[in-house]
Amino acid sequence: MRAFLLLSLTAVLSAALQSPAGEATLSRVIDVLALPRAEGAAKPAIHLEGTILYYKPGKFPDIFLRDSSSEDAVYVGTRNYASELTLPPLRPGQRISVDGIFATREFAPAVEATQIVILGEAALPTAKPTPLAGISTLRDGEYVTLSGIVRHATVDSALDPPRLLVDLATPGGSIRLWILHYPAALPSLVDGEITATGLVHYFRNGRMQPLGARLLVSDVNDIRLTAPAPTDPFALPVALLAEIETYARRAVSQHRVHVTGVVTRLTGNTLFLASGLGGLRVSMDEPASVQVGDTVDVVGFAVMGNLYGQIENAICRVRAHGAGSPPVSHPKAMALNAAEFDGGLVELEGVARDRWRAKDLQVVLVQRGNALFEATLRTDDQRELFQNVPLGSVVSVTGIWESMGVLREEPAGQGSFRLLLRSPLDVIVRQRGPLWTVERLGLAVGVLVTALAAGAAWMAYLRRRNLALESRVEERGAQLGREIHARREAEVKFAAITAERNRLARDLHDTVEQILTGAGVQLSLLGELLPPDNAKAAQKAAFIREILREAQAEARRSVWDLQPHLLQEHDLSDALREMALQLTEGSNADFTITLEGAPRSLAMAEEGQLLRIGQEAITNAVKHAAATCIRVEIDFRTAEAVTLRISDNGRGFDPQRVESISTGHFGLNGIRERARRLGATCEILSNEGRGAQVIVTLPLRANQAPVEV
Repeated sequence: MRAFLLLSLTAVLSAALQSPAGEATLSRVIDVLALPRAEGAAKPAIHLEGTILYYKPGKFPDIFLRDSSSEDAVYVGTRNYASELTLPPLRPGQRISVDGIFATREFAPAVEATQIVILGEAALPTAKPTPLAGISTLRDGEYVTLSGIVRHATVDSALDPPRLLVDLATPGGSIRLWILHYPAALPSLVDGEITATGLVHYFRNGRMQPLGARLLVSDVNDIRLTAPAPTDPFALPVALLAEIETYARRAVSQHRVHVTGVVTRLTGNTLFLASGLGGLRVSMDEPASVQVGDTVDVVGFAVMGNLYGQIENAICRVRAHGAGSPPVSHPKAMALNAAEFDGGLVELEGVARDRWRAKDLQVVLVQRGNALFEATLRTDDQRELFQNVPLGSVVSVTGIWESMGVLREEPAGQGSFRLLLRSPLDVIVRQRGPLWTVERLGLAVGVLVTALAAGAAWMAYLRRRNLALESRVEERGAQLGREIHARREAEVKFAAITAERNRLARDLHDTVEQILTGAGVQLSLLGELLPPDNAKAAQKAAFIREILREAQAEARRSVWDLQPHLLQEHDLSDALREMALQLTEGSNADFTITLEGAPRSLAMAEEGQLLRIGQEAITNAVKHAAATCIRVEIDFRTAEAVTLRISDNGRGFDPQRVESISTGHFGLNGIRERARRLGATCEILSNEGRGAQVIVTLPLRANQAPVEV
């Protein structure tokens, strides 16, 4: 009792929250169905009491409810409140109360339930016998009785829950029955006459427009078999194929017919039977084990096709395999009235004008006289099956004649039919067309025009590229001219500087060095004249002689700096060897020089600076490092640079702290400065007690002007 009161209170509160204040609650089915959509947008509260006409269980159950106010039932849904709603066990014939809000089911008003309570049992209303022709959207939700002949019956397991689907043919058309409860073993219903009771329900498309009606039947017991189906359908009398078209006009209200004939075409569940000049189309519910040329018995329902008879929902049985070739008609002229060939197997000659693919269809367009028709082959083969049919060729085409005049609302005949092919072998080339057809000429002209356009574009591109190249050549030529002029000026200037240095060197050699040499000789003679016991004077004389020797060495070095005469007689490696032998003479240092790669000619200024760097490094190794081993390497192995490497095993030093280890005017800073002026990189590597290494790398660049020194 407490749970019932709680549910009732919840329903009242929900309705109060959903409905605007002061708005009346809808309490009759007829009021819900008549409510305009604009007013329904406010979602007014609803309280209904009525009888369940149809109930489908599931995650989102379907309920159709009817009360005494209307002959139509209203749909009650639970989708929006499924998580909050606890449904009691429901079935048709129960009287219930429903609380909820207004909703729209597809195109009809509906109720979205927030609470459902069982009130008791009630008798189902008497179903109204209704012809199918009288059913429209105005009868959506009516409880009716329909009578007709069963055309097809199958169980659809994809539905939730599965349903037995029965196609019922009546004098007013066909309708499908959706039967909710049915036995596992069903009696044969096809071709039987039944009377079914259920609820009319219209289904819609994506735009909420009604497409058709179905009859919702709760139980198979709501179906009454009034005339059972024949036990053996193939025992029916055989009808003439030529009579089917006339017979088909009344086939909606008739039972199955039995025909026999030769199969002329077979595609999936559809086959054609020969009938005089024409034929009969047969649609089967399931594929049959038949082949073209077989004589078969067919039992099915006759209907009116395009211009020829059709049999649908058919079953097929082979009477004789390969009894003979199917009859083929050969129309002599494309008469305006060619309906007599519809459905028949015909052979036509014409000229192949085009071919293409369209999804699972492969099509050849054929011209016969002034008429054009399509020869179509339905296949899943992805290859171009008619690739070997040259356009413009005379071809023979065999297929099923299918007129399209009725569909196009014009008489069947010229230009209003197509041939349904059975295989690629139905198109035979009788005579190949001319080499240059209109299509090929058009293709050739198109290719030629494209080639000319491409050639013109390429020529224009080459012209622009040539102009740009000529402009770059002119710019580069001007740049080379400027560089050559600068190089010549630098060479002239360098020659003048060299001449001036040679003059200064000769002057130094002829004056200062000779004077220092003479002074040294005179000092030696003076020392010999000093008394032997005058030790202080002898010490002073020796000190002066040492100063003179150092001055003479500095003068000689200055001469070398001003005039690298060794390079006038030797290349760089030989000049370094001669200079090193002079510098190491009288010392304990062992000297070696190594040349790597093929020597290349360097500018005079570059060789002079490299020689002076080597001179300074060797002098430091002999004079300050007390080295016993000096190695010089000249590396020409790369095309991009030449590397001069001087290494020794002397006492070494810390390059970060020592600014200059030479008593001369250059030292380490002089080596770096000379390398900078060359545009070379200079590395000086040393550790105390581990010797030193000087590495100078000079880039070799094309058209390099002489270095100013």
